[in-house]
Amino acid sequence: MNAHLTDQQLNAYLHQTLNDAQRETLDAHLANCPVCRARLSELAVLQQRLRRELAAELKAVNVPLSLTFEMIAPKLQPQSRAIRLWHHSRQTLLGLTAVAALLMVVIVLANTVSPTAEQIGGRLISNAGRVGGWYIDGDDPASYEFGIDQSVAYTGQASGFIRAKADVPKGTGALMQGTSADSYRGKRIRLSAYIKTEEVERQAGLWLRINRSQIQTLRFADMNNRPIQGTTDWQKYDLVLDVPAEATHISFAFFLMGRGQAWVDDVQLEVVGQEVATTEAKEDPPLAQPTNLDFEAGLDGWLPERNPQNYTTSIDTVNVHGGQASAHIQPKQANPISYAVLVQSVKAEAYRGKRLRVTAYLKFEKVDATAQLVTGAFDAKNIKQQESKKSIDATAPWQKQSLVFKVPDNSDRIVLGVVLQGEGQIWMDDVQVEVVGTDVPLTSPEQVPDIAAQPSVPTGQDLDQSFSDWVIAGTRPQDYEMGFDSEVVHTGKSSAYVKSVASAVPEFGTFMTMVDAANYRGKRVRLAALVKAERVEGQARLWLRVDGPESAVLGFDNMQNRPIQGTHDWQKYEVVLDVPENSVDLAYGILVAGKGQVWLDDVRLQVVDQSVPITGYETKPPADLGFEIDDHSWAAPAENTAPTPAPTTPALISVTATPPAIEDISAVQFGGVATLVKPHLVQEKFLPGEAVPLTLDWTILIKFNQTYTSFAHVLDSQGNVVAQADLPLQVAALIDSIPASTGWNTPQGHITLPADLSPGQYKIAIGIYSNQTGQRLTTDQGETTTVMSTIEVVTPLARFGNTVALTDVELPVAKPAAGELLELSLHWLVSITNPLTLNTFVHVIDSQGNLATQADQALAPAETSVQTITLQLPTAMGTGDYQIVVGVYDTTTLSRLTTDKGDTTATIGMVAIGVPPTRFGDVVTLADASLLMIGPAPSAAVELSLHWTISATNPTTLTTFVHVVDPQGNLIAQSDQPLTDRETSIQTITLQLPATLSSGTYQVVVGVYDTTTFLRLMTDVGETQIPLTSFQLKSK
Repeated sequence: MNAHLTDQQLNAYLHQTLNDAQRETLDAHLANCPVCRARLSELAVLQQRLRRELAAELKAVNVPLSLTFEMIAPKLQPQSRAIRLWHHSRQTLLGLTAVAALLMVVIVLANTVSPTAEQIGGRLISNAGRVGGWYIDGDDPASYEFGIDQSVAYTGQASGFIRAKADVPKGTGALMQGTSADSYRGKRIRLSAYIKTEEVERQAGLWLRINRSQIQTLRFADMNNRPIQGTTDWQKYDLVLDVPAEATHISFAFFLMGRGQAWVDDVQLEVVGQEVATTEAKEDPPLAQPTNLDFEAGLDGWLPERNPQNYTTSIDTVNVHGGQASAHIQPKQANPISYAVLVQSVKAEAYRGKRLRVTAYLKFEKVDATAQLVTGAFDAKNIKQQESKKSIDATAPWQKQSLVFKVPDNSDRIVLGVVLQGEGQIWMDDVQVEVVGTDVPLTSPEQVPDIAAQPSVPTGQDLDQSFSDWVIAGTRPQDYEMGFDSEVVHTGKSSAYVKSVASAVPEFGTFMTMVDAANYRGKRVRLAALVKAERVEGQARLWLRVDGPESAVLGFDNMQNRPIQGTHDWQKYEVVLDVPENSVDLAYGILVAGKGQVWLDDVRLQVVDQSVPITGYETKPPADLGFEIDDHSWAAPAENTAPTPAPTTPALISVTATPPAIEDISAVQFGGVATLVKPHLVQEKFLPGEAVPLTLDWTILIKFNQTYTSFAHVLDSQGNVVAQADLPLQVAALIDSIPASTGWNTPQGHITLPADLSPGQYKIAIGIYSNQTGQRLTTDQGETTTVMSTIEVVTPLARFGNTVALTDVELPVAKPAAGELLELSLHWLVSITNPLTLNTFVHVIDSQGNLATQADQALAPAETSVQTITLQLPTAMGTGDYQIVVGVYDTTTLSRLTTDKGDTTATIGMVAIGVPPTRFGDVVTLADASLLMIGPAPSAAVELSLHWTISATNPTTLTTFVHVVDPQGNLIAQSDQPLTDRETSIQTITLQLPATLSSGTYQVVVGVYDTTTFLRLMTDVGETQIPLTSFQLKSK
């Protein structure tokens, strides 16, 4: 074997594209050919360089990620060695041809890709597509680019924009906001904005929607009847709707449909008068009975699609089933956006509680389209009560299709008709609507066409029995694997997971369960869980649904505006909904739509108080409506922690999850053989003496007789190493053997912080050294380490067990009064090992050590948890200073955790309790009062401070009186003091108690009387005096 192996053979070997026989042949050759082995190592190093070049190019050029190797290969120049390397290495370092395709696009098509780097620039934001108050929406956001353009604006310095990046987008892209309807109920509102367009083929515009309970759409308006098309300069557009009293949320959006680009600026949501006309599309009232079912009267009685930019609905007199006419739907051009609907709406009065059969003759010509016969029933509030669909699976001549369904008793109207989506056409003729008997079977709900292919039993074993009642579901569950994993867990022995297994996953799979709503009716519930994600290219979501009678959806949140994407370690996610009194069931679970895998653990469904906000819709006021958004408002990239310069040209919001093959855009290479691809840091805040867990992702080019160890340093602000640890790599050396392909290594470990470490910011630096030489490998910049991230070390106010630490407290600034609510915030640092069974408690203690009030609240397992705790102060609570103490206990054992000092509670502050403002007559108001001092018996004295606000009409004849009474109401001591005629008056009154007074509890009351008439002034509730406080007298 004197001949050397070619680069093509070496690349095939390096990327393991050979069969066993071919590999054995090359194994034998390499063992006897030092030149071949050296060349193999050279090619592997070249790959690392090319990947770094790819990362740099991707920062400057926006290349559609959908391009594949096969699309680009015919345009390659075979003379280029770099191109040949990638051409022959179709299974690249991570086994994904998309990376090779992207690199070839950069090299070969850099001058033909539109837009160019000079046109777009900016930075990519990958965090569910959110910037400032706006987030990405639409049914096809991946076909568009979104961002802030600092070179185009109507007013100010910037505008928002949407730009199509696909040749023919399949749907719409939108920038959306949502807010609470609280400030708008019962009023008329107007959404307005200035919009500029460039070569918009289909449509740009605004939409405005008003919802109730996150499910029912009460009002909706868009611009389908006045679409913005072509190239237009800045122009103002508006939508006007009335907000019903039952509205809960308002959402609005700026959207683009099809090719082109559109800008938006100076968006405004405002209340207007009734003289401003609404722009809501008025629906035709339902018909008294089905009409014109054979279309001989044209389209009378039928409601065609209200999106004429994409489809045409007409009468065809040539293609008919019977008679002289049929209804016909077809797209206006290739690749139509959205869908077309042709339906008839009929009053349900004659059909309530009955079984109804709808039959139609349909003719379908399919290019790339779907069609369905549909029926539905709606109640008087337009809430859908029933829906049935039947798909037409293939091109066919006239065919008879039927749907049988029961009309719910509360139905107000029924609808029937056809839906067409995509490039095709459909005809409908000779529709029939008839009541049938119970012997005619109902049409089964159409969920998944390939029922036989659906998995029914999860894989693996649920070792903790945490998911015993969970089931597999979704629109295409057969595209996913679901089950239990005993290797990847957060707590316990196993977790649940959902993993895509199909090459294309356009629909979703979910792992879910359902519980009876009886224990939750009339309450607010929170679904919390820990989720770990790996290379989720589409979206994963935790979801919760509240079902009512007859399967009506009363509440729903599936994290649509905050999906789980990319790769990250265990993180806590929450969904919070209200459960109405008529709720029947609660359904919840985890879903995946697209490629990727998620693990689920520590799922918890619990009742929370009203201070916990519901999720799903934004409740904050509209924000960033002028798009003057600085860098700090941009959502941080989900996976790229490298600093990014502020954009000087339009900044892009990426809505396509970063492919695994290019996750090393922020990768750092060491010595040409090791690349730190993706560092993981679960927490950001730590306590002195705590262990910092680390997970590192490396790619290593294995060399002969070489192994490596990664290390981590904790650096203070001066660069001094305050803690360190080694994390050995998991790939062993191949001694006296040929090199293998570059491999993934994921070492895990921790760094223990010093117990006396001062609070502040610290950096985590990562490096790697050779086990054989002990020498550190250097980066391209000549450094031996690279900064991975920054952590914060905090000194706790109190530490409970080894699990939680209290780091900060926010007490009320204003003085609360008896009977009012006391609200405080506790900031906790929670260990990731928290088993979700811990509760905090807060006690309010008076000066004698008596418990005045208390509250408990569950402690979240997140890294940091901010609890807002509300305590109801008793109405009989006395004024004065009270102590606030806090503690933590385990709900499974009810045992309290102890602090470092061995105590079960820690004092976090004092609160002064005042009195609620009380008005006497129309002249004076007692604004506040406090008990200053109680002397010891037998010569005890009570000193009070009374704060009054006084009307200017006070005739200076008023006097306050203070009485001390015993438990039986007997007068023990009293004192009177005149009130001044000033606007405010502070009286200090001292009452000397009798020396013979025995120990016990006594009450202090106050009132006001007129010295000329000796008549007492009455309060708003008809009393002549009010209790101020009580005190305990103790013998000396």
